[in-house]
Order: sequence, then structure tokens, then C-alpha cells
Amino acid sequence: MTARLLCLLPLVLLTACPKDEACEVDTDCDGTLICVDGRCVPRGCGEGCPAGWFCDGDRCLRCDQANHCGADCRDCTLGLTNRACVAGVCGCTSEAECQRGEVCLTNACQACVPDCSGRCGGADDGCGGSCTSCPSGEWCDAERCRACDSAAHCGPACLDCQVQGNNRACVNAACGCLSDTDCLSGEVCADARCTGCQPDCQGRCGGADDGCGGICTSCPGGEWCDAEMCRACDSASHCGPACLNCRGSEAGQACIAGVCGCASDGDCEREQACDLGRARCVARVSVEADGNCLRVANDRVFARACPDGRLEVGRIGGVPWVMDRDAEDHDIVCILQAGESRCDNLGPWRTIAPADARSILQNPLWEGNRGCARTVFSRLPVEATPGTLADTNIDLTWEVCLEPGADEVRVRLSVNDGEYYGLDLDRLYFPYAPRLSVPGSGYAVLPLWHGLLLPVGWVVPTRIWSYVEDGRAVFHTEWEGASAGWGMPWFGAVESDGRALLVVVHGEADASLRVHQVTGEAPRVTPTFRAALDLFRDGGRRELSYVPFDRGDHATLALRYREFARAAGRFRSLSEKRAAKPSLEKMLGGVFFPASTCYYDVHHPCPRPDDPAQCPCGRMYCGDSFLEVAAKTVAIASAAEEPIVRGVVHVDGWGQRGYDNLHPDVIYPLSPCRPAPDGSPDCGPCAQAGGTADFVTMAEALGRTPPVQDFLLELHDNYRDFYLDAPSYAGGTDAIKQWDGSLPPVIDFWAGGPQQILCASRALPYLIRNYDALGALGVVPGGVYLDVFTAVSADQCFDAVHRMRRPESLAFRAQMFAELSRRGLLTASEQMADWAVPHLDHIYWSNYLRTYDPEAADGRYRWADSVYGTPVGIPAPLLELSYHDAILVPWPVLEGEARETALHAWLAAGVPMIGLDTAAADPLARRTANRQARLHQAVATEAMTAHRFLDDRFMREEADFSGGVRTRTDRDTWTLEAENFPAGTPQPADLRYRVSARVVSFEPLPPDAARLTLEWRSLEPRGTLPAGLQVFLHGVDAGGVIVSNADHGPPSSPATWETGQAILDGPHLMTFSQGGTFEVIAGLFDPDPPWPRLPIVTERADHALRLGALTIEGGDGMRFEDRTRAEPRLVLLRQTGDLSFETMTEWWLERPVPAGRRIFLHLVDENDAIVVNADYDPAIPFERWPLLARRRELRRVLSLPAGAVPGTYRLVTGIFDPNAPGYPREDLLGADAQRRFVLARIRVDGVPGRIQRLSVCPATVPGCPDFH
Repeated sequence: MTARLLCLLPLVLLTACPKDEACEVDTDCDGTLICVDGRCVPRGCGEGCPAGWFCDGDRCLRCDQANHCGADCRDCTLGLTNRACVAGVCGCTSEAECQRGEVCLTNACQACVPDCSGRCGGADDGCGGSCTSCPSGEWCDAERCRACDSAAHCGPACLDCQVQGNNRACVNAACGCLSDTDCLSGEVCADARCTGCQPDCQGRCGGADDGCGGICTSCPGGEWCDAEMCRACDSASHCGPACLNCRGSEAGQACIAGVCGCASDGDCEREQACDLGRARCVARVSVEADGNCLRVANDRVFARACPDGRLEVGRIGGVPWVMDRDAEDHDIVCILQAGESRCDNLGPWRTIAPADARSILQNPLWEGNRGCARTVFSRLPVEATPGTLADTNIDLTWEVCLEPGADEVRVRLSVNDGEYYGLDLDRLYFPYAPRLSVPGSGYAVLPLWHGLLLPVGWVVPTRIWSYVEDGRAVFHTEWEGASAGWGMPWFGAVESDGRALLVVVHGEADASLRVHQVTGEAPRVTPTFRAALDLFRDGGRRELSYVPFDRGDHATLALRYREFARAAGRFRSLSEKRAAKPSLEKMLGGVFFPASTCYYDVHHPCPRPDDPAQCPCGRMYCGDSFLEVAAKTVAIASAAEEPIVRGVVHVDGWGQRGYDNLHPDVIYPLSPCRPAPDGSPDCGPCAQAGGTADFVTMAEALGRTPPVQDFLLELHDNYRDFYLDAPSYAGGTDAIKQWDGSLPPVIDFWAGGPQQILCASRALPYLIRNYDALGALGVVPGGVYLDVFTAVSADQCFDAVHRMRRPESLAFRAQMFAELSRRGLLTASEQMADWAVPHLDHIYWSNYLRTYDPEAADGRYRWADSVYGTPVGIPAPLLELSYHDAILVPWPVLEGEARETALHAWLAAGVPMIGLDTAAADPLARRTANRQARLHQAVATEAMTAHRFLDDRFMREEADFSGGVRTRTDRDTWTLEAENFPAGTPQPADLRYRVSARVVSFEPLPPDAARLTLEWRSLEPRGTLPAGLQVFLHGVDAGGVIVSNADHGPPSSPATWETGQAILDGPHLMTFSQGGTFEVIAGLFDPDPPWPRLPIVTERADHALRLGALTIEGGDGMRFEDRTRAEPRLVLLRQTGDLSFETMTEWWLERPVPAGRRIFLHLVDENDAIVVNADYDPAIPFERWPLLARRRELRRVLSLPAGAVPGTYRLVTGIFDPNAPGYPREDLLGADAQRRFVLARIRVDGVPGRIQRLSVCPATVPGCPDFH
């Protein structure tokens, strides 16, 4: 650790430095005294000297001497190294100013590494020592090491070959021969060795002399005999190992890499063409009329384009996929009134259907061997008013193309958008969505966020992106391309019969993906194309690729897209990146630590800046200081139990005004320097976190000083948010402009207040300025994270000076990553967008898309990528299947419901992410992170080659990696496994202990006491819980203060508790000194100081189980509420027959319910009469359910009785005791008065005896309460 770090970590790492009358520098003296000749004396220069000057007797001299250097006049001679003053900084001019073992380079002392490379015999090693011997295989000649490659010095032992009778030459580091002269008389040199005569038939055949009186006959495999000489089989007449004649081969008449094939059409028969990708002759593409459509086909796939916009794609001989217009396709082409800047579901729009065109012309189109079906829809009419069509000049050209031998159907679209009544074309919702069968068990494959599957019959779970239309809950959303929402530009579908379809959208910067699903029906996924700079003719042609498969699944599609990514130059492996940046090695097997320093909210600053107790950093909210970040990292690396030895410390809020403020002027803004909110003049890193000096100290420690030399400092930065109070804003000259050249409406959402968007074409100079300034401080971080660049979609700018299209904005962002890479820094951004994969080393994290409630009081469901909320559809690791070995993805593995991501992290072998505070304080957290890090290190640079679900509830998954490791997760048992890996035995996903408790009896003792009896259950195997634990039983108020304490010993040692065994504990007296409502909590703790609590699975951070709420109302009023929270929901409902439908339910329980309980599932009519009873046992007994985990039950088929009356029904569920009289139901928190949960309201349309349509409205969607 450097002297500076030791000095600047006084309160964290060392004791305080003493001060007395003796001194070394002025700062050792009190008040106005200064240090002269080692003593504190009054100043002799009147009022003293200005900064950068010192008093010499009675004179002020400039601080440019070794003992008075720079702005703070520091004494460089006190250090062990850099003892000269060079340009105001302690440095060196010669090695005399450095310590032993260092050299002076570029005016800075650096460690001297002895260099004996190629030196010996006492030669100087460059550091004052001498070099002695040479390594094996070399010999010493005049102080220089020479290779032992001569006859006198040969091979690793440097033998003298000339002293022996034969083999007197040095050949391939061994004594041998080059010619017969190196051998004894009568010997010949054969294969570099002296020997008796050896026959030589190398390259000879057909009776040729073997050199020893014999003859040579045949040639080896892959060669043929021509005039006694062996020739390679590399011609059309002699090809490959079997020397085949390609003249009659169906594959082609040329020899290509030892196989009969083709290099051009001339190598094929007349009716064939050369598939250059496979170098094989294949059938030519045909374009023929098929009814009123055009059919394009080769020998692998076909496509059928029809004048109504219908598209069919399939494998030859197979069932085609159909893309045609559906009643739900409300808007095919979206247009805007002149002057509008956006067009979406909320803006003004009109519909244009290609089939309504005034003229439709189809004809074949040939481009070399490529054949296309070309359709031109001319003068598309617009719905000017509802039900009224008016002509326009808008033409749509649609080309469906195939190349010989390709498995890919290419679709091209171009639009000529004339104007009508001031309307301009903006979006094109075409081609239509692939159609999935209903009823059926197919699903859509969507790379939204991390990846998901949307099955036929999926139930819309909650309100966001949802609405009720015609009595049906609808999921409707649109995600823009090149962003976190739709980070990989493809989607797909898998049918019930196993057929699969991949759709790749090219040029996704100008595209988006619309998803529309009615609850209980099939999803419709439509590619959407947006105008570039508001004009399609400026944006060019839009293209898609369709790849059909006879059989496949989501992994088939993701792996095929990986091939597209490679061909497009979007794939760059981690191995390549590591070779270019060796520091990347520290993330492989490392841990990712987010750390926050300063946070300032311009609209809601800390309310009492004058009260240090509430606002210790003034108006700023402060997290860790820079020195605390360094100290906590040291604690993590040097912990006695489970130390973490490598990782990345990601620091945000380090700028002059904290997180999300003043960008791009994060430090050193242009003149004038603005003071910090507390009045500090520091314009560098956040003054409240320690300012420039402590920031430099932190940077000097992380990645450089033991024990944290393998921890990289990564800085959180932003060059898109352009804050209006940033000095560089200057009226928004560099900001993005709207179509008319004006600034867009101000954004005022983030902590820094009002902002615009910085045009990406103008951003790079700001980044260069800032990191040059950091470099001037001596700060070179290990990596830089550029916020939002991969989270938000591409931008376009209409400024006349810096006009920019969306694809260009991505290129400008890539330039910024390239600049950081040029400086040797790791690069990162927020989420996954694969345009950036070649330029990034890691992303911040990537989660699965989740539903959330924007009105939730606790705000837990605010973000779609939150760790909270219910996953949309079925999560699937599409990102890893395409890019696991190309980009690193950190995963939260601990906090709250984020522990569910521990399962995802294990399956994907990702980088573990834990908080810096948690890692410093909790060895269990470090153990969890280290376990994940070891798995990650083993497969970080390997591809994920397969992923599969092991049950039809999607509760068990496994993934394969190219090196042979297989990961497996099980939500039923909450366990992790890995094959071909040292930690392959099943282990709990959450390393906290699984223990539950509940109150089984409550005896009020008014006015201020009660007796409670507890029931404990352990879900761990016997002997897992430690012996000697005590029980804490507390009543706490709303502020968490303990108002009643009933700690006691357990009824038996927890180490003896059997799995699932009910352990009665009590009764125990609890006394309260006041009235009110108190939370009763319990847990286990070690009775020895400092009395740590047993870490158990709970939503709480204090390792306490919530037992219920006890209310004391005064007098005899006392009650206890202890109902278990439960959240069942319907995840799947699809019709399977005239009177039957299939369901799947997902449950969440706060704690286990008693053993032996069953689940009831009823369909009740409007009179609450049970029409269908489908009671069942849970797939896993309740007493063994994982705590605080969502789990799905088996699929259930419900059949209405014959003659069922159409109408409205409710699907209800709950838990009951089948062994008690009357089958009592569990009283669960959230259930209705009948102790049941309403999963959905179902309207059955049709006639008695046959269901025509199921209309499903989940209870969580607005409008459902009024459904009937």
C-alpha cells in the first residue's frame, strides 16, 4: 500500500498521525505556525505566502524545490521514492531520486525488473546485479546466451555431436545427420539419422526404385499414381481421400477441399446452381404461379406470397407457417399529421391495408441465381375518417426472395410515401404475425430483455401493458429495436407439432416488435418498421429473414440466430477480448460489487441540511465515501472467512454533484467552476465523498495495492443525458433536435433535474476531455460504464449541423466504447443490445421481463427489469444461447426476491453481483458469491449449446456448455446442480437456513400480556442446523424498536430437528408496556457475544420471521392476526375441446401451511354453485415447499358438463384440510370471505353443449371486477 494511501486512510485502516512541537511540514503545526528546521514557529512573512509559495526566512519563494513542491508545497524528500520536484509534482530526474530496485522513467520512479534475457557470464542485469547461467537449450558465449543449435552445442543438454563417430550434425535439437557425410562408412542418412540403407518410397509408385534395390508400388490414401510419382487427389478427376471422379457427382464437378462440389454455376448441371455457402450444386430457385399467389422454392425451403399480404414459409414437403391479417391487426401502416413527432398507440393514426390497394401487381424477379416474388401495392387508400377510404400516392413494394440451397427466405420492403392532406408515413406493421394454432400448445419465442416464451393460452397477470377489450384481458406492448427491451433483433414461434420458425429483422435501429395477446389465446408478434428521419425513402429498404425448421425449440432458434450474428460481425468472443485486454481476466471468476457514493436530487434534496443527524452531507444524500469504498474492498479481500480475491467495484455518484447530475460535465466543467451544494469549491469528484484527494487514493488502491490488486475500479458515467444546468449545455447546441430543428420537450425525471438528450455525434469530445482530466490526476480506472447506451433505443437528430439517423447514432456510441478500449479500459453499459457486443466486455445486468404494478405503495414493481414482480411468460436464457461466450452478465444472487435470480445465475453460469456492504459484513454472502464465481470461471469463455425444460411446469431446467459442464436448477426443491464440475452435487440455491415458525395458540392476558405457543419446522436435513441455538421472540413497534422480549431456549436442540417435523414451543409470556399494534417476530440466535442471529430465508434483512400482528386497544381489547400471506395466480388457460380447457396455477406462500393439505380448484356459476370440481394434491407436499418462492402446479383439464349453459363463471382456488370434518379451508391473507382466491372470470360464449370462445379476465386486471 502506498504511503499516500496509508496517510489518507487514517480513520479506516490506521491510527491517527501524532502531532507535537516537532514537525516535518507546515501541516504538522497548529494555527498560523509553520514548520522551519523541524520546529513550529510563527510565520516570518507577514500574512504568510499564497498557495504554491513558501516562506524562506522573510521571503516567499515558489514551491518548485524538492522539499517544497507544487500547489501544497509538499516535501518530496520525505518519501522513499520520487524525491525530486518535477513540474510541480513529486517525481524524479534520475535514479538517484528513486529507491533501490526502481528506475526513473518519464519523470516517475518505477519498479526495476532485473532483465537477464539472453545474458550470462556476469553480464549486468540492469538493476545493479549480474546474470550468471543460461536456460536449458542455450550456452554462454562472451556474456551472451546462444541457442544450442550447432554441432558443437546441440539440444537441451548442449551436446558436442562432433566427438562421436556418426550423427555428427545437429538436427531438430538432437545429434543426427543432414547427409551421408555425417555418418560412418557404409551408413546412409535417412530421416536425419545414420542407419543402414532404408527403402525410400516417399512420393514414388508404379515400380519406381526404392533406393535400396527394391521397387515402390502404391500411393497412400488421398494420392494417386501418375508416371511412377504420387500426386495429391485435388483435381476433379481425382478428389479427396477416395480419389473420386467428380465428373458425374450430383454435388458438383469441382474438387473443393477434398470433396466433390462447386465453386460456380459452371461446375453444376444446367438445371442446377451452385450454393456458394455450402459449395454444393443444388436445384435452381423456381418462381411459379400457385393459384392467385407466387411460389418461390429451392431444394430446402419455399415461400408463397399472395396479393392480400398473406405469406407462407416452410420446409419442402412440410406444413408451412402462415402470416396473414388478423382481426387484431388494427393498424397496418401508421401515419401522422404534419408536425407530429411520434406515432404509437396513443397518437393519431389511420390504417392502410395492402389488400385495399387500388392496384396490385405480382411478377417474378431474378437477380442472378436469386429468385423473388415481387408484389407492388399501388395507391394504398387511407382511412381518412372511420369507414371512409381516400386515395393516396403511397406505394408498397414487397419482395420475397430465395437463393439456391439457402434455408433462409429473405423479405424486402420499400415504401414510396407520397403525401395526402399533410399526412406522412411513419410506421409499417407488415409482414403480418406468424399464426399459432388455437387450441394448441405452441408458443412465441421473444428475446425481450433476457428472453421469454409466451405460450398459447398465457394469462395476462397484472395491469401494466394490459387492458380489457370486449370483456377480454389483453397484453399489448411494443419494444423498440437496438435497446434493452428488444436487444437481439429476432423473434420466433414453435408449433404444437414441433415446427419452428425464426424471424430475423435486419436494421433493427429503425424497427420495433409489437406483441399482442388476448388472455387464453395465441400471441401475435408483428415486426414494425419506422421511418428514418420521418421519411421511408430516406431510410431505405427494410428487410427480414425467415428460417423454418421441421422440428425445433427456442434453443434451436437462438443458436441459429447466433450464426446470423457471426455473419453480421456482431460476435466477438471473450477470448478475443481477453487477449486485447488482459485485465478482463479479473472478471472471470470474479464478483461484481455496485457501490454508491453521492446522490443529489435537485427537486428533493436532503430536507434538513443544517442537521448532521438527518443530513450529514448537507443537501446531498451520501453513501460510501471514496475511502470507505477502498476500505470495504480491503475487508472483503482480507476476510478470514470466505475472502473474495478478485472482482470489479462499480462506483456511481462519484461526479462533482453525485449520481445522474450535470452530465456530461461529471468533473472539471468549463469555466466558471460551480461550487458543490454545500458551498465547497471542489469541482472534481464529489466533495461529500472525500473530494479529489480521496478519489485519487481510492483509484491508487483498487487494482494496484495488495490485497485489492485484483479488484478493478469501474466508473459509472453518462454521455446521453444532457442536463440543462451543466456548463457545457450552452443553450442545447449539441442536443438532439426535432423534425423542425427545435428542442424536444424537456425531460425532468432523474435526480439531476431538467435535461435534454446529447446528440451521439457530439458526445465523444466530452468523454475524451473528462478522461484526459482524470489522467492528469493520475487516475486510470480499470473500466468505464456508459449508462443507458444499450438500454435505450437508437436516436435520430434533425439538427442541420449534426443531422443523424438512428443507425448512425449506434455507430457514434460504438466510437465511445472504442475510445475507452483504446485506453485499455474495460467497457460496459446497462443492458443487452447486441449491436454493442463487439465493443463491450460486460453489461451491468440483465433480468427477465417482469410485470409490475406502477401504483404499488412500496414501489417494488416500478421497473420492468426489476427483480420483483411476476415474470412475463416463461423465462428462457435466449441471451446466453446466442452470446454466453461473448459478453459477461452479472446477476444479483442475494437480496430479497432477487434470490430468485440466483437460479438464473447458476443456470447461465453468470457473474455474481452482491452489494459492497453485504460482502464486507456477511461471510455467508461471500460464500454464495464465491460458489457462483467458481462456476462462472469454469465456463466463462464457453458457448451455451443447449437449454431445456425438464418438466411441463417449467420448474426444472438444465443447460449445456461447450466444454461439457451441465448446469441444472430445480424450483421445486430450490437446488442447484452441475455435472462435470467439482461442485456438481445438489446444493441449496439460497445458503441461508430454511426454517419456518407460526403461532398455533394465542391466549390474551389483558390488559398488557399474552401467552403464545409457536410451532417450528425445519426444511433442512437433520443435523444441518447448529446446536446450542436460542430462540428470540420479540414484539416490535412500527419503528423496529423492541417493546417485548421473550427470549428462551428451544424445546429441543435444533440440530436434532427432522425435516418437516412440527416442533411445539411454548407457551411463552409476552408483556407490553404500552398499547398499539406490534409485530411479533421470532428467530434463532447464538447465545455467545455478539449474539449473531442464524441467517434464515426471509424477506427481512434482520433474519427474523414475521409471526403476525398483536393489537392492544386498552381495557380487555386484544387481538392477534397471523394469517399467512398467499398469492395464487392463473398462468395458463387454453381451450382443449368443445367443453374442456386446460389450466395451470402458480402459488406464492409466505410460509409453509400444515402437512396434509390439498388445493381446491372450482369453476362456480353466477349463483356461486360449483359447476366443476378439480381438487388436487400439490405436486410437492406443502411442508416441503421452498420458502418465499413462486412455484407452478401441474396442469389441470376442466370439463364443463354436457349441456352447460353459456354465461359467466369464476375460477376459484384455495387450500383445505381433507382430513378434518367439513373440510375447513385455510384462512390465508388475501383470500375472500369464503377463504378462496378468484383466479379469473370466464365468459363462455356459444350454445349449450359447445364452447365457442373463452373470454378470460384475471382478477388482477382493471375492469375484471365489473366483468359480468
